[in-house]
Amino acid sequence: MSHASILDQFDDELEILTALSALVKRLLKDLFIDGPVPIHSIRARVKPRDSLERKLLKDPAKYLQLADITDVCAARVITYFEDQVDAVAEVIEREFEIDRANSIDKRKATEPDRFGYTSLHYICGLSPARAALTENTRFAGRKFEIQVRSILQHAWAEIEHDLQYKSELSVPFEIRRRFARLAGLLELADSEFSHVRRSSDEYRKRVSADMKTAPSEAALDAISLRAFIQERPTVGEIDAEIAKAIQIQIRRDEIPDLAVMISMASVLRITTIEQIETQLGSKRADLVRLAVKFLKSTSEYISRFPRRPSLPAGISIVYLLYLLFAKLGTWNDTKEALQRVSWVVPPDFDALAREIHAALSKD
Repeated sequence: MSHASILDQFDDELEILTALSALVKRLLKDLFIDGPVPIHSIRARVKPRDSLERKLLKDPAKYLQLADITDVCAARVITYFEDQVDAVAEVIEREFEIDRANSIDKRKATEPDRFGYTSLHYICGLSPARAALTENTRFAGRKFEIQVRSILQHAWAEIEHDLQYKSELSVPFEIRRRFARLAGLLELADSEFSHVRRSSDEYRKRVSADMKTAPSEAALDAISLRAFIQERPTVGEIDAEIAKAIQIQIRRDEIPDLAVMISMASVLRITTIEQIETQLGSKRADLVRLAVKFLKSTSEYISRFPRRPSLPAGISIVYLLYLLFAKLGTWNDTKEALQRVSWVVPPDFDALAREIHAALSKD
């Protein structure tokens, strides 16, 4: 078949190729969006006609028919980390028919300095079960490509493509040297990001376990504070006391802004979970009184909501911080703190905040 005939065939089949591309993208989204492996993005496309023509001209003897060009219809799954590529690959191998002879793992097949091409390329077909569905019978026997790469591998490939430096023979020696150095840096960065993620996961598990036994040993950070809110009964008990007093439920799947709370705690020189727990115990009555007073004052504002709002888990820590700021003795500190983290600001916020500060300053 001549190249002109292949292009004519492409034109005739463009509609079905576009439909196949859309189907593959939808299937990949169903498999990975909100799945166990976090995915940065999923893309799919039909190769543009001019790109197809250039490919045919580049290797005239290789392509005898449109089916020989396995990436006419292609999708790309981009992960956040390079060590997630294999997890994605397991799902693809399970869910699609894989053409092993034409698939390639460029992580193993390329030179060490070719970082931009260390992605995984599968040539696939629909699984027998999916191909047997009435709406999919028109795709029977059709192949498509699925690439899997990390976001840094993708960034490198896009930049390299934009600079048109895919062919080593076309690149001056000094520029090749620079590319090699950059490749090493990006590969190291990809590996280090994966290590940081694994370390964070391990730290999260360890802190979560420690909260059940020895929270005093944990430094105050976003991970430890979240675990403290979710695991320690002290927080849940005081949250429940506040919620009961104003007849609003606590939503355990929501928490206040951790970064803001930690920022406030830092100003107050609170650096450990133990300090938070100690203050919750000693200031419990005062913080509950403050929370109830503040939240009851918002009842008119709350009534405007179409449904009754809830309180986030850890609301007791928010009001502990309000309380500690008020006891600093300066109105500006109190006002700034309330404005930064208040979950709801009533119309009379300014007058209310002054009243709270004045009352607490006398304690």
